[in-house]
Amino acid sequence: MKSRKKLTGVLAALLCVCLITAALFVSYVKFNSINLPKIVYAVAAVSSGSEDYVVIRGNYKKVIIADPNDPDAFYKYLEANGYKELEEERMGSMHTVEKDDVKELVHVHGNAYYRLWLWQD
Repeated sequence: MKSRKKLTGVLAALLCVCLITAALFVSYVKFNSINLPKIVYAVAAVSSGSEDYVVIRGNYKKVIIADPNDPDAFYKYLEANGYKELEEERMGSMHTVEKDDVKELVHVHGNAYYRLWLWQD
């Protein structure tokens, strides 16, 4: 009986580790970040409308989740942070922005729950 409880505990722990690993993998593939609590908060905040956008990762390769119902949120963010969009270099959903004479590429895409802005290398 004791070995059965031990086996059940080991299997439950292994299942938890597998689920957490799968969630981290999906968050990295989908959002380019493994900060799972921040991603869950960001999607909930923009889906409920309490925030216009949430910065998941703010370093060189930024990742931002934004409200899908506000098409101007991206341009408001650019203006508020000193970026200027170069319209002539735009290629579909790939926007070219410039700040301090440094050009950066931002891929903007979305769905019914959030809009995702991914800064490229």
